[in-house]
Amino acid sequence: QAGLGQLALDAGLSFGEALLASQQTTQARDVLGRVLVIAQQLRNPGRERTACELLAQAEGALKNFDRALPLAKRVLQLSQQLQLTNAMPIDLYNLGFFHFVTKQPTEALSYFNEAEKGADGLGQHPVVKELYYFKGLAHLQTGDRQSAKTSLRKAMPYAETAQDWRKLCSTLENLAAIDQADGDTAAAKEGLTQAIEYAKKANLKEERKGLQKKLASLG
Repeated sequence: QAGLGQLALDAGLSFGEALLASQQTTQARDVLGRVLVIAQQLRNPGRERTACELLAQAEGALKNFDRALPLAKRVLQLSQQLQLTNAMPIDLYNLGFFHFVTKQPTEALSYFNEAEKGADGLGQHPVVKELYYFKGLAHLQTGDRQSAKTSLRKAMPYAETAQDWRKLCSTLENLAAIDQADGDTAAAKEGLTQAIEYAKKANLKEERKGLQKKLASLG
């Protein structure tokens, strides 16, 4: 019976992950929800962690952030229990992100700060640019412009290496807004001009229009 349960669990996880990868998100969420129950019944913490992680991704993609948050908390708990040190910075980032999108920037920052401690070991992992970017935005939401500037600047080389031009344009746009708020119009113009160049390079027409409008408004 236990062997059959284990087979069902592994098959369900593979199926749920495949559905998620092919953007059949609602079906993935339903499958992974059932898989999670099996993993808990079989008391298999490794598979429970995988199911929680994938289910949090599915709920996040469906914008059900309130549902994703407790799942992300459980992932971190299980990583700690299983001593998965390498996974923890990513788990902490995910938990910070779900706090950020549920309008809890202060809580988000505490998780982002913890995640940053392990970020050096992640190399060029895509989560690093996201971490610094959203940490910058969380600082902005709490009114700490200087810390926001530091984090957003840290995101830039990672976004450039990953050729994530949309993220790079958004980072430069946010930095320009900080410069403008600090009364440094020249730096704001320079940042927006740089962002427009990246938008041109990546053929991001809508972004380019918006950036050009902002630049024109600075006179």
